[in-house]
Amino acid sequence: MTSAIRSLEKGSYHDLQILNNLYLHCKTSAEMIELMKELNQRLEQSFHRSLNQIACALSIDNSGEHSLALQQLKVLSSNLNAQSTYLKAEYYAALGKIAYRSENPKAAVRHYKTGIGFLEKCNELEALQIAHTNLGLAFGALDQHETAPVQYDKASK
Repeated sequence: MTSAIRSLEKGSYHDLQILNNLYLHCKTSAEMIELMKELNQRLEQSFHRSLNQIACALSIDNSGEHSLALQQLKVLSSNLNAQSTYLKAEYYAALGKIAYRSENPKAAVRHYKTGIGFLEKCNELEALQIAHTNLGLAFGALDQHETAPVQYDKASK
């Protein structure tokens, strides 16, 4: 865990992936929340603590506890306007993923579009490609099969 923390950079998609990987060994949401607290004590930058909150929420969502995942993200909503453009993008991407997995593709589309708007202002090409792919999936779930391929095309560029 210490080497993973040392490899964190200054707020990038790479950082979020490092944090996401730390949650892979957790089996319960309680373990995930404990890990989040432990990591937050070790992380020096508030930006990384916020990314850690998102990583924890996504991990909890992967376990099927969508409401608890939203509760974890809600912590960030109070000061979201003060956060970096990239962090806002990841926040909305996480909301989109949770909405999609909760079988609410209409909300997922709304959140993904908001996140993409922020990502277009950043230099995070990989995150932008993933966001367009996820938006295409959400459009597909809404039976908007003409719109979905447009997003997949944007993801491939």
